Amino acid sequence: MLTDYFRAMPDEWRKSIKAVSIGMSKTFEAVVLKNLPTAAIVVDSFHIAVRLYKRVDEARRYIQNKQKKEGKERVFNIRWLILKNVEDLTVQELIRLNDLNSRHFTAMFQAKVKRLKASLMHLLECF
Repeated sequence: MLTDYFRAMPDEWRKSIKAVSIGMSKTFEAVVLKNLPTAAIVVDSFHIAVRLYKRVDEARRYIQNKQKKEGKERVFNIRWLILKNVEDLTVQELIRLNDLNSRHFTAMFQAKVKRLKASLMHLLECF
C-alpha cells in the first residue's frame, strides 16, 4: 500500500523528500529506501526507547528463568534497578545490581551494556 502511494507521486516530489521519520521496522525502511532514494531515514526517540526497554525486559526474564532452572532464589523487582541511572541508585540498589551482574554476566558483557546504555541515554538527550 505504501509502495503504491509513493509510485503515484511524481518523481520530482519523491526526490524532494529529505528525511522520513519511521519506527524501527525493516519493512518500512526497505520501502522508503526503494521509493525515496534521496531521503535520510530518521528513527524517533520513542521507538529507540521502546526497543531498549524490550531488551531490558528480555535480560530480566533471562535472569529470572536462569534462577528458576538452577533452583536458586528467584529474583524479582529488577526491571527498574536495571533501567535506573547508576548515579540515582541507593547503596542497597548498587549492592543488589553488582550481585546480579557478578552472578549472571561476564565483566566484558557488563562493560558493553554500560557503554550501550550511556550511548543511548546521550542519544535520547539530543532530542
